[in-house]
Amino acid sequence: MIVVVVGNMLVIIAIATEKALKNIQNWFIASLAVADFFLGLVIMPFSLANELMGYWIFGNWWCDIHSAMDVLLCTASIMNLCLISLDRYWSITQAVDYLKKRTPARAAIMITLVWILSGVICIPPLLGWKVERPEEEFPKCVVSPFFLLFLML
Repeated sequence: MIVVVVGNMLVIIAIATEKALKNIQNWFIASLAVADFFLGLVIMPFSLANELMGYWIFGNWWCDIHSAMDVLLCTASIMNLCLISLDRYWSITQAVDYLKKRTPARAAIMITLVWILSGVICIPPLLGWKVERPEEEFPKCVVSPFFLLFLML
């Protein structure tokens, strides 16, 4: 977890502060680093505690938030990887045309769409479409089937 947080924090700082790294291609990498940074900072510690203890001690409310954030950040991470792959593919196969079209505004729109689509996937269970958990001595925090359905698409 420490390596994930520190490593991604260093990537974000490098891209934000180093003039040579402030290009559009690296915006996609920075977006990926943000998603992975928050996975290591917000999701992994609670997941580790859950795995070590064998049950969820943080309550139903945090389970819902944790599950939604987990799906949001994992989906954003995967979609950012896809965006980076598409950017590289288009840069090679349509070198001149794509590089003319790859403006800062278009890159910002693509990154924003990644985060919006990730958010759309994680919001419905927070609004009521979720797994009802019975009161147990050793409660489980399971991911809603709604999440799994979208992740399989």
